[in-house]
Amino acid sequence: MKLKNLLLATASGFFLFSGVSYAQSVSKYGCYTDEHTRELELQNPTYAQSRIAIEQQIRKYIQQNPSAKTNGTVLKIPVVVHVVTEKGFNGISKEQVLNGIQVLNEDFRRTNADKVNTRAIYAPYAADLEIEFVMARIDPDGFPTEGINRVTSHTTNGPVTRNDIKIGAPAWPTDKYFNIWLVNDIDSPPGSQILGYAQFPGMGAWNTYGLVMLHSQWGRIGDVPGSTSITDGRTATHEVGHCINLWHTFQGQGQASGCQGGDHTLLGDMVGDTPPSAYSTQGCDFTQNTCSLDTGTGSAFTTDMVDQVENYMSYDVCQNMFTEGQRVRAHAALSSISTLQNLTSTNGASPSNAMVTGIDPNATVGPLVPQPYFAVYNDRICAGASVSFKDESYNGNVTSWNWTFPGGTPATSTDQNPVVTYNTPGVYAVTLSAGNGTSSRSITKNAVVKVLPVTNIPSASNSVTYHESFEDTSFPNNSFPTHATPNYSWDLETTEVENANNWVRYDQASASGKYSLRLNNHPSVINEGITSTLYSPNIETTNLTSSVFASFKLAFAKKGNTSSPITPEEVLKVSYSTDCGVNWTDKFNKSGNSLVTTSIVTNNFKPTAADWREERIPIPVAKLDNTIMFKFETYSAGGNSIYIDDFKLFSLLGTNEEVALENNIKVYPNPVTMQTGINFDLKTPENVSVKIYDLIGNVIYRKENEKFAAGSHTIGLHDKMKNLSAGMYLVEMNLGDKVYNTKLIVQ
Repeated sequence: MKLKNLLLATASGFFLFSGVSYAQSVSKYGCYTDEHTRELELQNPTYAQSRIAIEQQIRKYIQQNPSAKTNGTVLKIPVVVHVVTEKGFNGISKEQVLNGIQVLNEDFRRTNADKVNTRAIYAPYAADLEIEFVMARIDPDGFPTEGINRVTSHTTNGPVTRNDIKIGAPAWPTDKYFNIWLVNDIDSPPGSQILGYAQFPGMGAWNTYGLVMLHSQWGRIGDVPGSTSITDGRTATHEVGHCINLWHTFQGQGQASGCQGGDHTLLGDMVGDTPPSAYSTQGCDFTQNTCSLDTGTGSAFTTDMVDQVENYMSYDVCQNMFTEGQRVRAHAALSSISTLQNLTSTNGASPSNAMVTGIDPNATVGPLVPQPYFAVYNDRICAGASVSFKDESYNGNVTSWNWTFPGGTPATSTDQNPVVTYNTPGVYAVTLSAGNGTSSRSITKNAVVKVLPVTNIPSASNSVTYHESFEDTSFPNNSFPTHATPNYSWDLETTEVENANNWVRYDQASASGKYSLRLNNHPSVINEGITSTLYSPNIETTNLTSSVFASFKLAFAKKGNTSSPITPEEVLKVSYSTDCGVNWTDKFNKSGNSLVTTSIVTNNFKPTAADWREERIPIPVAKLDNTIMFKFETYSAGGNSIYIDDFKLFSLLGTNEEVALENNIKVYPNPVTMQTGINFDLKTPENVSVKIYDLIGNVIYRKENEKFAAGSHTIGLHDKMKNLSAGMYLVEMNLGDKVYNTKLIVQ
């Protein structure tokens, strides 16, 4: 695996690997820490200088405190685990949280059962790191806690803005608590899966210090109900190692000249008893020896060594050890960096942090008070439908629940998991009070439930049930629920916050009229990695009986230039729901080259008339009930803006007889023979377009905007359809601004 080393020389003459970029495949650990470190450095170059200063400080501390190698001091660190979910469910149990801490402590104290697998050549260097992690018992407000903080947040982890998750779930003070964020998913680059990423001390703001990882990688009790673990839990061991200043064993080496020579405490992972490795591996090849310069200044070895694949800071799956050198380096960081000094319980601070956070056995900690928390399964419904709530309250034993549902029936409930009906359109809050018989706490969540109206949308014509061209001057201020007639409204939101400013009505580009709808993907407007969602109103469908389609005009250009066309991948997905958003059917998903409608535009793309493309989505008639609504989801990746216009819902077979009579349109013979064609008359010159579709919406034939003179004309169809399978096809003919539709049979 090829490494690109980014080196910074320090005043003392050693080198700091401030960021390492390498082609990472999907691995057991999927560690993104090196890349995240580089992202942080690019955002703020001063972080690199901060890291250099910390490395100098740590080296000085080790030189001045030789007893640090043998002092036997165990450092205890208070921990808070933030379990972050999007809607309150899909989190993990308390048992899994505690099991993950148990795995950490076994590995850091070398009480792990598989320590017997450490090879004899490395057993003398294997070390108890003398660091223990203890769940906090007092929260920052002085209340008793289990050390678990459950948070509902719509923030995501995009390719660059990965600390967004810590905005939605803010850290507890990082000089008092070690913060861990467990999430259901982490957005990953193509071809890889990020399982976790850490923040090195000093690399980034201290209020984001800690680690983020998938909760499926936390703990090892996957067979226990309520657990999502699918691994041995050692992703956390590896990532916490980074948080206490340990690098990868393969850090910045490369294979040139058998890896780098020089002082082993100043190169690579800066630890003398972890022989250098040229690159990351995963397969536990115990004969593997990727570097030959293993001896010399600072090295614990007098001969060339095979790679230490069992080290927790490798990528190999047989990890079972830290080394004495890693213990010294970790203790130096915890003992010399002021924020980390205060974090540990042995720093002599008054009052001791162990007392403040309650991990000291002598700390006075009151009885636990339940923390109310709940999940909402279907938070977007039509009037008259019901919402299911699931209690997820924690922090001790919960025995009572008191719910308040403004606008709901019932308006109050003492059930643990109530079901509530909402009959009036609007946006509603929910309050839950959870108690244990002696004490209780309450929370109110605003805008939890959206209740949509079920009303008819007037038809635009006999064949077009609904047409939105975004020409209404109040758009998007007519977004639900503020508009006086909300049945006409479109609803705009993002996964980050409720925000009607991502999709905006735009007056400088359109497919028709003056306005379109624009998603401005500039990073100053929308962070990379954010998904913005646009909902249509509920559209009445009783007059749609066959060959139903939704269509919209799309314009998008990649950002880049002809010599380097690689750009971030924007994504547009469209789905529909016939039960008011309870269930969705995905019908359209395009990104990259399939999404673009024109050539590359390096910046500030504004479509011209030629840059628009119509997209058509077939809707099975059997799926229709009374109403249908559509959802547009866009993933922003820092590219050009996406534009949509002229959204329609219609039936293709609504033949306009007036158009046929006026232009003497005849499609015959039908079924198709050698002579079949479209015959028509024009009184004046017109632009004519013809499209033929199969019944699932694929375009079989297309003739776009060809100029025809006045007079009689025939467009032959046999050659276009002779190789098609038997069945029915749909013909759409546009003559200027008039549309004619019919069906054609192939036998």
